[in-house]
Amino acid sequence: TQIKRILTGSGRASKSQVQRAIQRELALSAVPDPPDVADALAIALCHYYLKDKPTQRSK
Repeated sequence: TQIKRILTGSGRASKSQVQRAIQRELALSAVPDPPDVADALAIALCHYYLKDKPTQRSK
């Protein structure tokens, strides 16, 4: 849900929305297929985006 929210603005985004977001972010000529490829790229991309962001600790 967090990954979908970061990439699409909605935690309830469909697989095709995630595919299109990855295509746009990485300037790909086609959407990643199968959708599992887009999921893996989404995880990696969000990790990259958040790598230097401080984490919040539970109290």
